[in-house]
Amino acid sequence: RYIIKTLTKEEAQLLIDTLGHYVEYMKKHGKKTFLTKYFGLHSVKLYSKVIYFMVSGNVFPTDKGLAEKIKERYDIKGSWID
Repeated sequence: RYIIKTLTKEEAQLLIDTLGHYVEYMKKHGKKTFLTKYFGLHSVKLYSKVIYFMVSGNVFPTDKGLAEKIKERYDIKGSWID
C-alpha cells in the first residue's frame, strides 16, 4: 500500500521545490493520473547523520490477481539516457 524511499538531501529539496506545481496538478487531475501520490517527506537525525525519506502510494496493485496482469515494469529512476 505504501512505499518508503530514502532520498539524498538534493532529492528532498527538489521534491520541496516542485511541491507547489505537484499539488496544483493533483488537485486538477488527481483521480485520473498515474503519478505517484506523495504522503510525506521526513528526515531523521541519527547521531550526526541526517537521513531523508519519503512516503508515497504504491502504484502497483497489491491484489495478486491484478498484479499478475502486469506484463512489463520499468524502473527509469536514475536513467542517464535522454
